[in-house]
Amino acid sequence: MKMLLAARTWVWEDDWGYEQWHFTPLRTWLGSANWTAAAQSHLEFGLWTDDPELMDANRRFLLDVISQPLDSVTDGPEPELRDSDWDNQAFAEYVAEMGTVDPTWRRTTERWSARQRQA
Repeated sequence: MKMLLAARTWVWEDDWGYEQWHFTPLRTWLGSANWTAAAQSHLEFGLWTDDPELMDANRRFLLDVISQPLDSVTDGPEPELRDSDWDNQAFAEYVAEMGTVDPTWRRTTERWSARQRQA
């Protein structure tokens, strides 16, 4: 499911010097389309509507999706990613046990592991 909320938005400074934001939903779109060139060859569904209740529900949903905690260090809706250590050898052994090893995958994994060891 994809969702789009078309809106008019503006910001201004009020009489006391504070920024005021205004957001007015105009229409909302719901659908299954991937918004790619390949979508032309698929059976897709899409719906534009200006129903106020549906636009408000979509606005609230989208705000929930992109909202960050108050102590977030990001300026936008980007996730706060953490560094991770990957055990590439364990992954390779697991895939080998499953019998689905792609030789190109193994070479790629070995190159990536070598770069990680150098870092």
